Amino acid sequence: MMDTTFYPTEKQLTRLATMYLKDKMTGKLVAAPSGTIGPPKDARYPIPAGGLYSTGPDLARLYQMMLNGGALNNQRILSAESVKAMTISYTGDLPAGFSPGMGWGLGWGVVRKPEGVTEMLAPGAYGHGGGTGPQGWIDPEKNLFLIMLIQRPDMSRADESRIRHAFPAAAVEAMKK
Repeated sequence: MMDTTFYPTEKQLTRLATMYLKDKMTGKLVAAPSGTIGPPKDARYPIPAGGLYSTGPDLARLYQMMLNGGALNNQRILSAESVKAMTISYTGDLPAGFSPGMGWGLGWGVVRKPEGVTEMLAPGAYGHGGGTGPQGWIDPEKNLFLIMLIQRPDMSRADESRIRHAFPAAAVEAMKK
């Protein structure tokens, strides 16, 4: 994952995706003013509200490695036991996560009961979202992963948004064909 960092270089910053906001008057998406979320100049600490920068190809490698139980391209990155420990729910029946039916693993939201935006996923699927709307899911039972890269810092209740429901539903349905 050569393009994943808390501290993007000047060259990487030139490839940073544009953030969008919904214009309150027209309802259309417009480019957000620069600096909505981003690294302070010369920062040397991670920024929890959106500090990890990555690319679609890097995320696909991470998700494929997790789906493979910790291996990628015949190389063991994490032990299968570590992947399992990270991706089981530790929160029991407590309401957890940002969507109903979720629990928390170690760094991952875990689907306990598929409903709402996770209704097309199997129990035990896991994933995470980001501060500006991106979302990813790994579903070992269906042998697939989904990555949705969105840059909308004004997406209130993003986990309940139509796009976060429609995209995984369409992807899972396409896999059936």
